[in-house]
Amino acid sequence: RVQRWREEVQLIKEEMCRVVVYLHWKAGWWEGQGIRRSDDIDVDVAHGLEAYSAKQASYCRRLAADCLTHWLPTL
Repeated sequence: RVQRWREEVQLIKEEMCRVVVYLHWKAGWWEGQGIRRSDDIDVDVAHGLEAYSAKQASYCRRLAADCLTHWLPTL
């Protein structure tokens, strides 16, 4: 029984690490979205899409940083 709990703890720690990696990947993905769609649309819409994607990228990075702040003592 103790071994199962240890295994669960290890799995949770691995998931915590993967969340941070995923959030950094997602931030980069959002940054690419703002640039990708700006060729064939109105300038104002392109600026709006760039701003939205930058905001989402920032949100992902902040969330990753918050996760690390709270989880680092555990990891």
